[in-house]
Order: sequence, then structure tokens, then C-alpha cells
Amino acid sequence: MKPQVDRIKKVFKGDERSAVAIIFTLLTKRFNLEQKGFFIFLCALILCSPVIVKALNFAVDKLFISLRDNKKQRTVLFLVTSASITALICLVIPTLLIASSPIEFSGIDNYPNPMFFIRNTFWQSLGLCLLWPSLIFFLFKERIQTLLSVGFLFLFSAAIVNAFLFQEKYGYLSRMLLFTEVPSVQSSAARILTNLSVLAAIVLACIAVIKLRLEKPVCIIGTFSLVSLMLLSFIQIGKVKAGYKEYLRVSAEGGISGKVKPIFHLSKTGKNVILIFLDRAQNNFVEPMLEESPKLKEQFSGFTLYKNTVSFNSHTLIGAPPVHGGYEYTPAEINKRADKPLVEKHNEAILMLPRIFTEQGDNFSAASSDASWANYSWIPDISIFKPYPKIESFVTENAYLAQWYKDHQGVGNFTITSDTLKRNMLWYSFFRTSPLILRHVIYESGRYWSTNTQNEDLNKYLGNYAAMDYLKDLTDFSSKTENYFLSFTNNACHTSFALQAPDYVPSAKITDRGNSEYAGDNSYSSMAGVMHRLGEWLEYLKQNGVYENSRILIVSDHSCSSKEKPYKWDEKFSRISPGKYHPIFMFKDFNESGELKTNNDFMTNADSPTILLSGIIENAVNPFTGNPVNSKLKEDGALVTISNLYMPHHFSSKNIFTVKPDDWYRVSHNIFESKNWKQETMEESKK
Repeated sequence: MKPQVDRIKKVFKGDERSAVAIIFTLLTKRFNLEQKGFFIFLCALILCSPVIVKALNFAVDKLFISLRDNKKQRTVLFLVTSASITALICLVIPTLLIASSPIEFSGIDNYPNPMFFIRNTFWQSLGLCLLWPSLIFFLFKERIQTLLSVGFLFLFSAAIVNAFLFQEKYGYLSRMLLFTEVPSVQSSAARILTNLSVLAAIVLACIAVIKLRLEKPVCIIGTFSLVSLMLLSFIQIGKVKAGYKEYLRVSAEGGISGKVKPIFHLSKTGKNVILIFLDRAQNNFVEPMLEESPKLKEQFSGFTLYKNTVSFNSHTLIGAPPVHGGYEYTPAEINKRADKPLVEKHNEAILMLPRIFTEQGDNFSAASSDASWANYSWIPDISIFKPYPKIESFVTENAYLAQWYKDHQGVGNFTITSDTLKRNMLWYSFFRTSPLILRHVIYESGRYWSTNTQNEDLNKYLGNYAAMDYLKDLTDFSSKTENYFLSFTNNACHTSFALQAPDYVPSAKITDRGNSEYAGDNSYSSMAGVMHRLGEWLEYLKQNGVYENSRILIVSDHSCSSKEKPYKWDEKFSRISPGKYHPIFMFKDFNESGELKTNNDFMTNADSPTILLSGIIENAVNPFTGNPVNSKLKEDGALVTISNLYMPHHFSSKNIFTVKPDDWYRVSHNIFESKNWKQETMEESKK
């Protein structure tokens, strides 16, 4: 390799000024800090290449001589390790990700089956990690082959350690492969040093096993690892296929063909009791929205905004049951009934109000749509309503998206979600297998080095927005019973999406973000779109004479912004992020009118059943437990959990929420002061 060293020396001799010029150019161009650091690192490698070449020569001749002189052994070692890296990157990590929530990755754009994204990543990785390295390996002679064999041994060992021992807690990962709960994926200095120390130990171990002529045992271990990774992948693929079958079943039971026609049948003469559940809608956004649009403010006449409202968790799985079922279904109360599976208690909460109205009320029929996590299914499994013929059930999410695109052809059909997954699934594998010090460079704030800055899950938003946009067409006034109860859930607010102001509608090009103080906030924009469509629906009720005889509650399970202005910020609130527990809670009673009122009484979203039943069904009881439905448990405050467990498989028990003992706070009075958030220990949550 001496001639190569001489050539490199000639290239760089006396050319330090060129390197400095390159670095200066990189620093002055419009690259972000991570990109600049990466490019400077590459320049440093080039400058140091003569020294690196000498070091590699020494390693081949002194440390790896047994591998250099044994063609069969180095070939086997290379093939085993490169195949193992390929299996890890192109199969294990993608299948583990998709198998964690296969329904969430189903029905994306033009790719209904999530197996497409696994196959796509497989072919990408096969070329990058196996075919191209193999071509390079067999093109060169023993010295380069030796270095490649040892290099791939280290890369595979490091990748396994990084992927499984240094997973880190990044919180919720959206299907756009964005971590939505952490501002940065940068690890602490202590964790980075630990990771680098382990990787340094792996380097020494790789050198030692080759120096001690242990290539054969290493190849056997590598083969065993390859087989294990393949088996793990096949197991996860089985889960993905089973999840896709469940997606098809649940979708078929959604009860909607996609044709826009009335499915909600309000009463013109009797009472309409309406629960509108807007997942992740923020209380603090309501007043700026209404101030921004006098028309919208008028549409919400008669409503009272309860500003001092707290939710019981910042995620839907734990936060939704109290909305539907009241205080018997707060996380602490659910845990007290440890003899029953969580999924059964969740279904009870969803069914409680429609059952009470149709079984204990006077001549009521009921409808429920899109009840979150019904039967613990990502797409609500509305088969839970089958035993109750007086309750109709639907899934409106994505049901009208195709029709919406036909009616709004100027907007264009977005395929950003599938395009992003096709590219970034492989990058996500690189992220998971890389050292901690490089992860924020690879992740790059969720861009993964893509030139496409659009990373919102647009069709996920539009699939829900379409139901709001067609809400007038989905509603008529032909109830077969005197009175009617409707529970309507919509998840559009859960996706941050920029819309065109002032009416906040989807547009291919956004030129007006509005004039609110939150004009640049996509979460505000997506919620504004929902509220404007809801306002149009309320106007539709007024025009048809059913506004006065309707009791309407607009509520959410949690909110989106962790830090809000009303909160008096301190160290305790920095840990809690209280803004995520500030749900929308707006109520209009029968015959209410006038401008929006505000109320600062202490409320929780578990007050929903009590306020909806009040004056209609006295002494209502939970049909599943026989207990009275009321808000008496609020007298001692609301026991809130700040747990970040948000998927059914996150809990180590099937019967209780396995929340950390110190993740409980009792909240009362003014929720905006940290003194009213008192930490409590719940030992039973460790079961």
C-alpha cells in the first residue's frame, strides 16, 4: 500500500490552504450545525488519510495477519457479518417498528398493506449493506478484503449494541418517524461517554479475537446471530400480517361505504344530547380563534368555555376513558378494579353513556362514531356495539377521504406519508444502529437529511378533516325516537397541519397563516380548521331549528402544547408539562344563547357524563357496575398521572396501568399554579 500513501501525500502536500478554504466555504454556506460538523469531520479524515493508511497497513501486517493469509476464513467472516448487518437494518428494525402498531401503518396512501414498506426497505438495504460491499470485497485482493472483514465485524457488533442496549427514551414515534414528545434526540454527555466506551471495548475485542486466531468461533457466533435475527424478523412479519388482517376486518365493520350521506339523525322535536370529542384539542387556543373570527364567535353562541379544566393524562389510551365514563374510569379508579382486563374497562367507558341514554332514558336512540381505542384497536373496533341494537356505530376516519379529494381537486392528492416512509424507514434503521453521538446528526430534527421539508402526515389529518367538512351532509333530522344521543369523535387536531386562513381550509399553497398570536403554530392551525367546520355545522343546526333543543359538549382527552402562558412556570411544572393536561371543555345547554362565556370553576374532563345527564336522567347508574354516575370523587381533587405509556403493549399488566409510583399528582382548585399539583405515591400501580 506504500504507492497509495505516496500518491495521497502528493495530493495533499502543501495544500493545507485548500483544506482551510473548503472548511471556510462549508462554514459560510447555509448548512445547519450538524451538517457543518459532519462535513468538517470528513475533511479532517481526508487530511489525516496518510496517517490512517499507515495505521491500516500496520494492522493488516501485524494484527490481522492470520486473516490476511486465510482467504476462506476472511470471506466467510465478511459474508456472515455483512448479511447480519443487512438483516438487522433491513428486516429486524423495520419489522419491530411496524409490528408495534401494524394497523397504524396500514392503509397509507396507495399502499394498504404495511408489508410494502418492509419489502421496500429490504431491497434498499440489500444493495447498500450486502451487494455493493460484496462487489468491492471481491474486486480487491487480500489486504482490502481483510480490512473489510474486520470492519464489518466491528460494524455488526456495534450496531447490535447500539440498537438494543442504547435504545434511549425518545417517547412517541409517529408514523412519519418523528419523535413528537422530545425537543431533541441529543443524549446526555454521560450516556454518550458510556456508549463510546462500550464501542471502544468492541474495537479492542474485535482486534483481540483476530489476533488470537479466533475467526472460526466468531463466524459460528455470527451465523447463529444471523439465524436469530432472521427468526426474529419472521416472527414480527407474522405480527404485521395478523395486524393487517385485523385492519381489513375492522375497516369492513366500519359501517360506511365512503358515500357521503346522513348517518347521524337528530331530533327536531325532542332533546339532542351531543358529545363532540376532539382528540388533542387545546383549551388555550379557543379564545384567540374566536377573537380572530367574529363569524366563528357568533356560531358558538350560547357556549361556556371552562378554562380551569384538567385531564387525567396526556395520551388518549389513559385520557379518553374518563371523558366517556366519568370518574369511575379515571386511571386510579381503573387500577382499583384489578380483576378485570384494561380493554374491558375501556370498552365499558365507551359504552356507558349510550347505554344509559337508551336503557335508562325516555325514548332515546344513540349513535357513536370513531370511539378512540375501542376494543384496544388502533382503528376503533365497533363490534363492541353489536349487542346493543339501539346504538348505531360508525368509523368516519378516512371513510370520506377519496370523495373529499374528488370535491377538492385543486388541493392535490398528497402522498407525503408514503413517500416519507419509503425514504426514511432505512434512515430510521441507521438512526437506531448508530452511536448516540451521531443520532441527532442522522435524525436532523426529523428530516433525516431529506431536502423535503414537508413532514406533516397530511392524509392522516385530511382523513379526519373530511368527516368534519362533510358533517352537515352526514347529519339530518329524521330520528326515529323522540330523543337522540350522539357521541362523535374526531382526531384531526391530533395532527399538526398548516391551513389557509381566514377560513382555515387545506390548500396546496399557504399564503395566509392568520393574525392570531399562534399564527405560526401548526397545532393551532389544524385545530382552527376543525373549529371552523364545527362552527358551520352549528350554524346548520340553527338554520334547521335544532340548536335550541340541543345540549352540546365539546371536550378532549388531553391537549398538545406542554407550556402555556396561564401557567406560573417553575421547576415542578418543568417536569409535569401541565399544558398537555389542559383539554378543551365547552358546554352549551338547551336554549342557551348569547356570546361565549368563560368560567374558572375547577373542572375535569371526567365531568362530561355528569353534565350531559343532568336534568335528563336523574340518578343514572353505570350499567356495568351499578354505581351512580356523579362527580363526587372530584371533591378531593383529580388524581392525574403524567405517565408516558400510550400503547396497550406498553403496560406490563393486562389489568392495570403500570404507572411509576411517583408519576401521580393530585390537582385541585387553580390548575395554573404548581402548588395545586401535589405529588402522591400509588404503590398499587407497581403490580
